[in-house]
Amino acid sequence: MEEINPDIILKSNDYEISYENNVNAGENTAKFIITATPGGNYTGINEKTFTILPKLLSWASPGVAQVKVYDGTAVTETKTLELDGIETDDIVNATSLIRFSEANAGTRAIIVDEYGIEGASAANYAKPLDKPDFIDGTIEQKEITIAGFAITKVYDGTTAVNGLGTLSFIGLVDGETAEVGISAVTAEYERSSIGTGIAIKFSGLFAMTGGDASLGNYAVTQPAGITGSITLAEGTPDHLIEITIETKNNEQIFEIDQSLNATDKIYYRANPNHCGMENAPIQITLTDPDAELVINGNVQEGKINTNGKRHDINLKLKPQGGLDTLVYGHRKDGVSKEYAAILITPVQFELLIKQRWNLLLVNNNPKTNGGYFFTEFKWFKNGEDINNPLQYYSAYASNAKNNEYLLNPKDVFNVDLNTEEGIKINTCYGNPLEYSESQQRAITEKKVLGINGKKAETGAKIYNSKGERSNGTTPGVYIVKEKQ
Repeated sequence: MEEINPDIILKSNDYEISYENNVNAGENTAKFIITATPGGNYTGINEKTFTILPKLLSWASPGVAQVKVYDGTAVTETKTLELDGIETDDIVNATSLIRFSEANAGTRAIIVDEYGIEGASAANYAKPLDKPDFIDGTIEQKEITIAGFAITKVYDGTTAVNGLGTLSFIGLVDGETAEVGISAVTAEYERSSIGTGIAIKFSGLFAMTGGDASLGNYAVTQPAGITGSITLAEGTPDHLIEITIETKNNEQIFEIDQSLNATDKIYYRANPNHCGMENAPIQITLTDPDAELVINGNVQEGKINTNGKRHDINLKLKPQGGLDTLVYGHRKDGVSKEYAAILITPVQFELLIKQRWNLLLVNNNPKTNGGYFFTEFKWFKNGEDINNPLQYYSAYASNAKNNEYLLNPKDVFNVDLNTEEGIKINTCYGNPLEYSESQQRAITEKKVLGINGKKAETGAKIYNSKGERSNGTTPGVYIVKEKQ
């Protein structure tokens, strides 16, 4: 080939240049060819090879913040990163193998162990020289729940929960252990009457304790929708699920008095706040829906409305309070069995408590108090137990000061009374009468009984608390009638 004079050689007139394998990066693959233009001043062909180097890329932005739920490891997913410098229509992606700086929950730095590029056009590019930066990531606490609730008890008249069951956590990472902490938790039934599916109310928080699981890695989901059951003691009617007595606003009034229950009757006690009740709707639920409910007794009025196993009845109660008996039972296939529900309501204060000057006295005469004879007494004043086990309350004994022996008509009294059969009767709340000095008379032992064999001055007649004549020679409470 003739030597080319660069000052006079012209492309197209004198030569043509062509290329081969000159698109993708690689060593000793690309070449260019100079060919003399036919009919021109020159002849011949010259070939040369050259290298196309991969294009160096850079990071467009830091890696996004990583978020995961605690799983006991620092591993996180490989994330695609954004690159700068990729030619149009080329396909190149960046990859990385990353991990959190530690495995525990919290805000953690991201460590890059490996990074690279991939994609259809990746061979034409070089990965960035430096590892990518990542915004700090977060390992979130793992939610765990509590299982194993088994709440039941025999009726005791309270809403107290006696045990929660064998509790355990659901959701701990494999190999980690923890116990359910209940030291800060109190639980109670929503109501104290018997039944199933009774809502349980919790106060305080369940926690993690013991084991090797770290508290900071978990969030305990507090239980909701937990229910329990209250059953009757052995020996009570087995066909009965529940008797409830409610007011119009669905307030529970009567509770079972478990201490009094026998095989043939169940005692239901009303709160002292419910005085003077004349009517109350009652529900009786039988276990056998095919059994017929049998009702006897004069406390029933209205008709029975049956809804499956539940029977709604309207009761007529003694307005003065005390004991009412509802005889109920079930009949099936010609065979019947009856039981008694004893309904105990507070007795009107004025019926049982009599005032004599500075003295409040329990009327213990069965002939005049509704048929009761009481053996135990517990007095309350303004809602507080005043530790008085006597048949009477004396203002003289409790607040004597400056010769004032007065009962304050603003004070509120009520008494818990036990009959000789062991049944507790509550009085309603009541106030003493306004004190009047003209009612007070000085009654001395000499005037009433005489002293050392001398005749009594008053000719008084003495009666015991039952209304029987007495000589008054033994300690006790007496009624004295004087001659005026």
